[in-house]
Amino acid sequence: MKRILIPFLLLIVITVTAQTTSPQVISTAGNFYSNSTASLSVTVGELTSVSTVNNPSINLTLTQGFQQNFDGTTFPVRLIEFTGTKKIVCNSINWKVVDEMDMDHYAIQRSFDGNNYSTIGIVKATNGGVSEKLYNYNDSTATKAITYYRLLMYEKSGSSSYSWVIRISSIEKPYKIYPNPVKDVLTLEVTSDQNYSREIQLFDMQGKLVWKNSYTLNVGNNIIKINLTKQLPGSYLLRGLSTDAIKIIKN
Repeated sequence: MKRILIPFLLLIVITVTAQTTSPQVISTAGNFYSNSTASLSVTVGELTSVSTVNNPSINLTLTQGFQQNFDGTTFPVRLIEFTGTKKIVCNSINWKVVDEMDMDHYAIQRSFDGNNYSTIGIVKATNGGVSEKLYNYNDSTATKAITYYRLLMYEKSGSSSYSWVIRISSIEKPYKIYPNPVKDVLTLEVTSDQNYSREIQLFDMQGKLVWKNSYTLNVGNNIIKINLTKQLPGSYLLRGLSTDAIKIIKN
């Protein structure tokens, strides 16, 4: 008996697995990949894996476990880097683009909860063509410990597209203080991205100013020594390095 083989149509599907399907993005970086038929933009956040991708008719974006599909319209810029760094006086936002043509501007949007965003600044596009172009925006008004940023990229025609989301935490501070508790001399290591003057102040727990001095900080690493031998043992608050006071214990 002859066996008849029945052909089957194999459907290639897209399978996405993640730890969560929440649309909230908590991440610090991303990247962009493309070929002649499709492009892939990935935000680094919680674990996201793609087992099979075979759909040349769309651009596929994967962001923290959820998927967004777009039509095949080519956007006149490619975002290849979008990062943020906590500085002493600001949050520094940087992005790099390539193939930039017919772009109008970039709107920097900020959120303190990861859901509600507002525009805090505008940077005009220079339309550098195929060359890579690096942009920067400094946010000096961020008041929360954790801040989220994204770009809304506008082309001259009025069309727009969002970047992935980055997260900047002030918990990772650009300074070190040691020893704490301190007996005699307190050492401050301060990393600065610019030259400027800063007044350091010391208050007792009743709010009385007991010591202050001004220092000139240079680009790079700065070492400040504070002699506390004249201060009585107890707790103090050091101000001038960040928006929050830093508790110092004098033995």
